[in-house]
Amino acid sequence: MSTIEEEIAAVKHAAQKKLSRLRERERKVQLALDLRVVALLREKNPNAYETVRVEARAQLNAEAARRAERARRLPRSPTDAQQAELIGSDDARVRITEHGVVGAQ
Repeated sequence: MSTIEEEIAAVKHAAQKKLSRLRERERKVQLALDLRVVALLREKNPNAYETVRVEARAQLNAEAARRAERARRLPRSPTDAQQAELIGSDDARVRITEHGVVGAQ
């Protein structure tokens, strides 16, 4: 690698690190602001806070239920019988399972 390519790589790396730090700082500022808004809402308008809190909890529960449903629909780990495949000609067939080849049938 030439000197100029090394310099370019170093500058890119430094820029990526700086962007990462800036994004993290912005994330922390946004989190602090969100927490302050929630605290003020709870203090100034408890009824609205409770309404929004209940709605947020319902949304989180619905999302969790959707994820669980998707997970239930995924194929389960197959049993040996389900996973076994017969390969070869009619004369010589072997079964392949998660434990390896299981002799001729």
